[in-house]
Amino acid sequence: MAPDHFVPQVYLKQWADDANKGLLRAIRKSDLKQFTPGTKAVCAMSGGNTNPFLQPQRAIEEFLAAIEPKYEWAVRTFIDGEMHREAIYVIAGLMASIMVCSPGRLRITNPRKQS
Repeated sequence: MAPDHFVPQVYLKQWADDANKGLLRAIRKSDLKQFTPGTKAVCAMSGGNTNPFLQPQRAIEEFLAAIEPKYEWAVRTFIDGEMHREAIYVIAGLMASIMVCSPGRLRITNPRKQS
């Protein structure tokens, strides 16, 4: 199974360094060394969009299909000082998906299963 990104690509791309060919500047947890991965190489794990509390268990993918394309627009509306209900929904939806699909959520809800 291809890895699922628990932090959506549309968000990660905003942190990419244009001067560094669109790569991220990151620090590896295992050895605290700096490295420059692409956005597809980080914040992903196999089965990350699978949540046993949802039916179907990968329902998050359908939800994100409606959220991710509007993310940049939603951020721009906030930067411009505008408040749209849909923009609030998009930002809240993205944050909720990160909270539901992240390894931290897995450790909190199932401490025996480390990811």
